Amino acid sequence: MTCATLPVAIMGASEGRQSPARPGRNDRSDQPAWHSAGSISATHIDQTSRRLKPMIWLAGAVEGALGDGSAVRALCRARPAADHRTLSRAPNIWEAVTILCPITARVSAPRAAACRFPLPPRIGSPCQRASAPPATALRLSPALRIGSPPGTPLRLPMISPPHVARIPGLIGVLLCFLVTSAATQDAHHARPRMAAGGAAWAGSVPVDISGVLQPYRRVTLALQGPATSELAPSNPFLEVAMAVTFVHVSSGLTHRVPGYFAADGQAGETGASAGNIWKAHLSPGLSGTWTWSVSFRWGDLVALKPFGSGTALAPYHGLSGDFEVQPIGAAPSSSLRANGRLRMGSAHHLLHEGNDEAWLQTGTNSPENFLAYTGFDQSPLAQHEYLPHLADWAPGDPTWHNGVEGKGIIGALNYLQSVGVNAMSMLVYNVGGDGHDVWPFTSIFKRLRYDVSKLDQWERVFEHMDDRGISLQMFLQEQENDTGPNALDGGDLGIERRLFHRELIARFGHHLGLIINLGEENQNSVTQQVAFYENLRELDAYGHPILVHTFPTDIANIYQPLLAAGVLEGASLQSAQLSEVHLASLIIRKWSDNAGVPWVVNLDEIGPPEHGVLPDAIDPSHDGPRIQALWGNLMAGGGGAQWYFGYSWDHHDLDLEDFRSRDKMYRISSYAREFMTRMPFAQMQPDDELVLAGQAWALHKPEAAYAVYLPAGGEITLDLPDEPQSTWRVRWFNPRTGGEPVAPSQLFHVPGQTHDLSAPTAGPNNDWAVSLELLGVAPTVVSAAISPTLFSGGDLRVDASILDPDNDLNSVVGHMFDPHGSWVGVLPFTPQGNAHWALQMHTMNNLSPGTWTCMIVVNDDLGHVAWATPTVKAL
Repeated sequence: MTCATLPVAIMGASEGRQSPARPGRNDRSDQPAWHSAGSISATHIDQTSRRLKPMIWLAGAVEGALGDGSAVRALCRARPAADHRTLSRAPNIWEAVTILCPITARVSAPRAAACRFPLPPRIGSPCQRASAPPATALRLSPALRIGSPPGTPLRLPMISPPHVARIPGLIGVLLCFLVTSAATQDAHHARPRMAAGGAAWAGSVPVDISGVLQPYRRVTLALQGPATSELAPSNPFLEVAMAVTFVHVSSGLTHRVPGYFAADGQAGETGASAGNIWKAHLSPGLSGTWTWSVSFRWGDLVALKPFGSGTALAPYHGLSGDFEVQPIGAAPSSSLRANGRLRMGSAHHLLHEGNDEAWLQTGTNSPENFLAYTGFDQSPLAQHEYLPHLADWAPGDPTWHNGVEGKGIIGALNYLQSVGVNAMSMLVYNVGGDGHDVWPFTSIFKRLRYDVSKLDQWERVFEHMDDRGISLQMFLQEQENDTGPNALDGGDLGIERRLFHRELIARFGHHLGLIINLGEENQNSVTQQVAFYENLRELDAYGHPILVHTFPTDIANIYQPLLAAGVLEGASLQSAQLSEVHLASLIIRKWSDNAGVPWVVNLDEIGPPEHGVLPDAIDPSHDGPRIQALWGNLMAGGGGAQWYFGYSWDHHDLDLEDFRSRDKMYRISSYAREFMTRMPFAQMQPDDELVLAGQAWALHKPEAAYAVYLPAGGEITLDLPDEPQSTWRVRWFNPRTGGEPVAPSQLFHVPGQTHDLSAPTAGPNNDWAVSLELLGVAPTVVSAAISPTLFSGGDLRVDASILDPDNDLNSVVGHMFDPHGSWVGVLPFTPQGNAHWALQMHTMNNLSPGTWTCMIVVNDDLGHVAWATPTVKAL
């Protein structure tokens, strides 16, 4: 049979081998390691006992041709250790056994040499060493024989390109023979199907579909693919492009998501940097049958090229299958799990995908280096432990490294959710910046090599954020590294940044609350920003909102050109002075309306920069941030606020350990969100001109709701322009204490009327909010007539067309008046359907001559009254 060729890695034997991975890889060396020159998988399954049949022997060979035409052969044989001979496995679990067989060739004068080279543990192998003169091409061809009767030799194609030995020395080639066994699959494991024309295998490639199979949960496809490592000479992040296309059968909804190298598949726990597990994640969004198909290609920089580039790598490429997603469970853990991922709506707010419910943020922007956590692998400069939040961790919450790590940072998220926080921002790359302690790479300088175990630990944190209903705003960089030597590609969209985008989207793009921010105080050119946006859009299957943050003085210079380019979904606003927030939010929103690209305007950082939000112990009421920033943004139709903690106080923007230092600010913020979400705020327009007297900001949706915020309480005069005769419920809300509305009342409105409203208290920092919600509109008699119009006796009929928007009419009657104006009697109308009402009077003889009047009186449940007075002339 023929198996696909893998790139060969040849290195000097003096470079040594990579030591086995262990939890907590903070001491991991960046030295080169032995790597796979070829990989074959073969399966020998005893389906009755589910045991791997004993393997007699494995043999690997490397053959070459010397410059003088003589043949070279190096042979390695290995018996597997006893524990590899018979493997008893639990049902439904894919298992793999990897046996490493190193083969060396010395480049020297042509002569025989003794065989001696380092071997992996548990393998003792007789071998032969090949020698070759300098500048000789060694064209290598690996082969594998499995000696489990009947033994089947597997021959691979010649490895290309050939290695050219430049200098004398020992050359090492490491062949990795992968032997897999698979238990019987159940409904929770997809049954892969080989693509037409795919390689025939002694068994099939293990593909596992795992996770809670519900619309807004993470579903993971994991396959056992080629073995490699983070630092392999053939870069697994650049030279392999895995993607999975998921299709919802009944709707045709398609998500094509990039995949990624996952080491041993549990790297967050084990600390592994090598392995053969490759993953892709899906957040389905819909219940029902989903199909999947794998694209697995390799080639130079193939991960950065358009889909379908490179060489298809069998047997992985073309694998396919299906699985069933069940409806959402009875008790979702958060609004994200229940209502779905956040997406940009048609107006100025983010919406939940599942039910179109609008969303506002109230959260924390500090510490910006939240991910500088000492419990993450390879984080030597990290300073955060979050020890005050150890007690907030609960049994069943995530940890890693056998429960040793993770409790502090997970406990912090639990606390934040408990005080109403629903959004967080954090940098994922800040080298050269204020913190200089967060990066996703194996080291600061290896920007094309990603730390698989650290990123798997980040994923555990982000997944817990989804569980707790906390949105993740991922800042891709900060001002100090958006250009210059610490910037990816010096600030351009090149190899480093394209790979950075791909790895982040592949590993974290499924998260429900993900908001992508191009950078903090971003100073990239508009051309660069547009390129970043377009590259992210190509990678992101879900259309997550993309924003950008900038300096207060650069708002016009940055946002207006981006609006003209038609990119981004919103602004990440920074304001130097609290008093500027309301106007700045209004202006940006207006710019986006004028550009025809409605943006969300989030307040993500407040000044002055040294202060931000002070600790509760210094400023317990937080009057300034509450009144001018939080409510200033919300009443301008903004998307809500996240809080920055300055740098002059304890628990500031870089060294915060205890989120309880701003407990009151979080709670105060959640009060405002509760007030807004009682109304259709996403359809309400800011219009401060509705306030004719007094100090206040206003939002309104005609014939639905008004919201007015009074920074100092007191009295205002409010206009309700163009509103019909109607009744409104008036409720006052205390922004300082939250709770239920106070002083409820009703307001009766007549077109053209203005209304005086008085807050329960007045004075500096005695802010109040008031809502007016439409209870009902008065009915209208559209037309009314009496027939016949000239009456000489017999039957008389009165017809009326009555418009009732609220469908709450409780009485329609007709009062009859004679030509002298005297009341004669009252009779009820009966409904005829389609807003038609009628009063039928039979045998009305002997009416005195003159004009008779029928006063039609209409009443509804709210006490509204409408009337009409049709007439008839009696002869």
